[in-house]
Amino acid sequence: MEKHVTFVAVLNIAFGFLGLFFAVFLFVAIVGAGIISGEPEAKTITSIVGTALAFFLVITSLPEILGDSDSSSVRSGLGS
Repeated sequence: MEKHVTFVAVLNIAFGFLGLFFAVFLFVAIVGAGIISGEPEAKTITSIVGTALAFFLVITSLPEILGDSDSSSVRSGLGS
């Protein structure tokens, strides 16, 4: 059972980093498209949308990475 908890914790951390990677990719793609277009209004709109989406993804991915410090306390309680 201890191996299962460890595996799930590692999987959760991996998906957290995948979310961070996707946030950076999405930000670069959306904001980059606005910059490439060359229109000032498009730059503004895509910058706002890209930043908002990336911020949301970062906020939802960070607890998956940082919150797994509790898995060690769960593991220690399994044998009791």
